[in-house]
Amino acid sequence: TIKPGEKVANCNWGDDGKTLYITASTSLYRIRLKIPGVRP
Repeated sequence: TIKPGEKVANCNWGDDGKTLYITASTSLYRIRLKIPGVRP
């Protein structure tokens, strides 16, 4: 579970599939993961 501390507006995977970007009310978060996400 990822709790950014503010209301999340959107999220998306980076090109490598291991970077998760989260946009929130006043911030942009970038989280590097060990396991890639599922591609649509």
